[in-house]
Amino acid sequence: MTLESSLPYVSVAAALAAGWTSGAGSLQADRGLKAAALAALAMFAYFRGVAPTAIAEALTLGAIAQALMMRGPARYACAGLIFLLGEGLVLANLFFGAGLGLTILAQPARLVPLAAGLAVLAWGVWRLRRGAGRLRPGIAAGAAVLGLLAGSSLTLRWELWPAMAGVLAMAVSEAARAAFAGGPGRQPAIERGAWAGEYVGLVAVAYAFLR
Repeated sequence: MTLESSLPYVSVAAALAAGWTSGAGSLQADRGLKAAALAALAMFAYFRGVAPTAIAEALTLGAIAQALMMRGPARYACAGLIFLLGEGLVLANLFFGAGLGLTILAQPARLVPLAAGLAVLAWGVWRLRRGAGRLRPGIAAGAAVLGLLAGSSLTLRWELWPAMAGVLAMAVSEAARAAFAGGPGRQPAIERGAWAGEYVGLVAVAYAFLR
């Protein structure tokens, strides 16, 4: 087994370990494992050489975001959020470049899931707004980028459908985290589910372009 071929297994192992610690273990272990999972996937996409470099770039930004947020203090969390926004913008730019553009306006099959996804996302943000406090601008920016990412994914050609499904999984997981986080006794389950949706979504996006 070569180093390149082992990277997906390393990524999946780190992602599963992160799922075990999400919401229940230490913040450092949780974020560190998530960073390792995304970094291994980024390296695989880079060494694979058949996907646009934007895939490796986006995954790298996501890994940096997780690594920064495992430090704890608010300034690191804010820096991590900036990298997360960068991840979404890089993918949205890739999707718009590879997509069909405004021609999707004539295809209701694309517009209906987009409207549904945006509605779910808006509902999650609305549920979170009361306890957001000073984080409201960051939450609003994250929701806007995720909405842009969802819209751009639906401009893709149908053969890239795993990327569409992946972005949908990411949007649903973030909406669930925003809507249900903080409930008594449910935090670990919500965090594990949200991480699963985020990771599987990113894997699906990478797979769409690595095939």
